[in-house]
Order: sequence, then structure tokens, then C-alpha cells
Amino acid sequence: MVLLRAVMGPQENAFTELGLNTLVRNPFRLSRDCDRMACRLEGEPIEMKNGADIISDGIVEGSVQISSSGLPMVLMADHQTTGGYAKIATVISTDIPALAQLMPGEWVAFQYITPGEAIAICRKEDEKLRKLKERLMNAIYR
Repeated sequence: MVLLRAVMGPQENAFTELGLNTLVRNPFRLSRDCDRMACRLEGEPIEMKNGADIISDGIVEGSVQISSSGLPMVLMADHQTTGGYAKIATVISTDIPALAQLMPGEWVAFQYITPGEAIAICRKEDEKLRKLKERLMNAIYR
């Protein structure tokens, strides 16, 4: 199972407390309907206050939209630019590659983190990549 860390989404108020908790307390399975646009997930439906539809607004890679069925979908590299489903969360950029490598039927779990935690995680990952690049460059040009 892959853990996907995520910050609360811009429409978190569209979800009931139960719905917000369902995302992080229950694992979800990747459906067969996954592609470069989105990974659609199967599992317990997310409870909403007044339905999933919103006025279309901007989407980023990692946005977790909840469809009218109550099931989440994580938007991937070729996502649309706007969307009309409420977004409960956004998966942090460092966790997207792990999701992209999964096969249908494999499981994911979500964990809410703060924006500050997300920034710290991304900075730490950037530092690891910078050090790796430096080691590779030193090995090549010795």
C-alpha cells in the first residue's frame, strides 16, 4: 500500500466531517480506469454536504476530486485545466511518482498534512536530488 500525503483541498467545506475522515481512515483501490489524466479510486464513498458539482475552477496535478459517485480521483500529469467536481485534497508532488507506478487493483491510503509540512517534505526531497546530482557529476568528471 502506498501512502499519499495531501493538504486539504480548496472545497473542504463541501464535505461532511465523516467525508473528510473517510478519505484518511479507509484505503482505496486503483480502478482499471486509470490513465495519464487521472487515477480513479474505488472504496467507501466520500460523504458530501450538497453534492459534488461546483462552478469549474483551476486544477493542479495531485488534486483529489470527488465525483458525483462519491469516489475520489487523483489528477495526474495530463489533467484538464479546470474541473467541476469539489476537491477534497491535493496530493503533494513528491508522492505523485509512487502513485503513477501502481497497477490497477493496488491500494493507496491518504494522510492529511499541513501546507508547512508539505513544503518541508518537498524541500528535503529537492535537497536529496541536488546531492545525488552533485555525486553523479563528480563521478562523471573525475
